[in-house]
Amino acid sequence: MQIGGQAVNSVPFYQFNVTFDENTYDLNMYNELVSQGFPATIGFLIDTSRNGWGGPARPAAQNNTPTTAAAFVAANKIDQRVFRGNWCNQNGAGIGAIPQANPAGVNSHIFAYVWVKPPGESDGDFPSSTHTHGDPHCDPNSTNTDGNGNTFPTGSIPGFDIPAGQFFPAQFQQLVSNSFPKIQ
Repeated sequence: MQIGGQAVNSVPFYQFNVTFDENTYDLNMYNELVSQGFPATIGFLIDTSRNGWGGPARPAAQNNTPTTAAAFVAANKIDQRVFRGNWCNQNGAGIGAIPQANPAGVNSHIFAYVWVKPPGESDGDFPSSTHTHGDPHCDPNSTNTDGNGNTFPTGSIPGFDIPAGQFFPAQFQQLVSNSFPKIQ
């Protein structure tokens, strides 16, 4: 797809990655693995514990008015991270689909939606003057790089430094608040 003569997947958020979503990625991986000799009965689990991205920033319908690829992506992407490589306690994330077996039917290569990472469990803390072993990817005041010379904010929830594996009440509340489909 092109907008204003530029491929949508060339925007820094996608970096020419042709897989815009988990289902496409899993289908491509399934086809490759089967072509390499894996049995056609192989399947995948999709972790939906943090991929809801609901809330007021979630687009309700495709916006075709932007005239540049970057503006089109900004107006239409559901995943609100500035960089898809950001992973630690992402600000604005929401719980996705509730766990279920065979979400696409019994003949699908998607075996289940699961919550591998329990909602509200911190992904990690960041280095400070009192403890240096934290992960800088978890520092809301730090940046991540994409390997192409681009630098992005980490996207971590500001104001918290919760060690990995500990319950993070503010994150849990945000995940529920931004859930999609909405958790009642």
